[in-house]
Amino acid sequence: MLKALAHPIRILLVEALQTKDRCVNDLCRLAPVDPSNISRHLGRLKAAGILSDRREGARVFYHLETPCIMEACGCATRVVRSDNARRQRALRRGRHGKAAP
Repeated sequence: MLKALAHPIRILLVEALQTKDRCVNDLCRLAPVDPSNISRHLGRLKAAGILSDRREGARVFYHLETPCIMEACGCATRVVRSDNARRQRALRRGRHGKAAP
């Protein structure tokens, strides 16, 4: 799941789907990338079970299967930031002649 979310475009798509289902055309307007690229990202998210889709006539709408996914992303972000802060503190201690942990 985290691997499927490991791209800024995919995070953008998931964030957009938090509030309502959206069609591919709406999602394509969110980022300045080729529509085929957006389709590939949507496919990765669908394969990971994060999204589902439904067809209404000629339009395909995407639905966020688990809206709580953004909570998991927030938690992962906090872990990365905390680890980064710990590493930065260790580097600063090392530069000032103190033993780094």
